[in-house]
Amino acid sequence: MGSPIPKQFINWRGRPILQSTILAFLDSEMPPLEAIIVAVPRDYIPLVKSWAPPITFEVVEGGTTRFQSVSNCLDRIPSDDNPTVLIHDGVRPFPPAREIKKALEVIQPEEVVILAEPIFDTVKRVDSELLVSRTEDRTVLYRAQTPQIARRSIWVQAFEFAKMHHAEITDDSLAAEKAGIPVRIVSSPISNRKITNPADL
Repeated sequence: MGSPIPKQFINWRGRPILQSTILAFLDSEMPPLEAIIVAVPRDYIPLVKSWAPPITFEVVEGGTTRFQSVSNCLDRIPSDDNPTVLIHDGVRPFPPAREIKKALEVIQPEEVVILAEPIFDTVKRVDSELLVSRTEDRTVLYRAQTPQIARRSIWVQAFEFAKMHHAEITDDSLAAEKAGIPVRIVSSPISNRKITNPADL
């Protein structure tokens, strides 16, 4: 993003992007949540706590990687009733209520369900010299989004496997894939975008 502050705290429409994302999940169209747990850099914990949304709300210190930050949040979730956990990017302030509800309807106890956007572009695979080796079949390609949803025990199993095998994890469902846990996709709109660079703002 090229900003001196973490991108989730960039002011957007009068408030930090992260705060907008949190409030989006409290919209009346969204499925009801029991709690929200947010991982942020240590210096930002007091600020985020001050937002105090009208829900059980906990702020934990994030790690140096996404994997560590999500693990820190999972550690704060009681395992007693093995709740369903939605993992979401703090810089995706447009979560689609209809698709999230559908994901919660279709999910099975032993799998992960993720929102993902169908790819309509022509996608080329290249070699180390940037020569095209083949054109991918775009009808079977999706761009992963969040939230990514599973029971707490499934996330813990996936993350423990990834940690044990030193797997490189770029999104949470990849940990599940590597652990042999089924991952199902619910098609989601492009509007569920991740704010990554200045053009997105």
